[in-house]
Amino acid sequence: MTRMKKHSIRQGSGNNCGQRNKQARAHKMAESMEQRRERSSMPIVLPSGGAEIKNEDSITPEFTAIITGHGKTKSYLQRFKLADKPTCHCKEGVHILEHIIHDCKIIES
Repeated sequence: MTRMKKHSIRQGSGNNCGQRNKQARAHKMAESMEQRRERSSMPIVLPSGGAEIKNEDSITPEFTAIITGHGKTKSYLQRFKLADKPTCHCKEGVHILEHIIHDCKIIES
């Protein structure tokens, strides 16, 4: 054994040191997340430059997924081989957010 290992075994600090580092990093991350939450009352501007969201309750995980392009559309799921075809259920276009909002016949009816 090296001198370092013997010393850490004698002191019993080998595992505790790593645990303390993990706890310190977790504490620092929690503080950082809390600071972000405090600043999140600022309005969020959507990528289109259009509307601003002022109500924090309207920002859900589903909303975030759709805005960032990670919504559960068939075209997105096909990238991960979770859907066979990207065709919309209405059979008139690719199942992407723009089609669903503007052109999908199923949504219109």
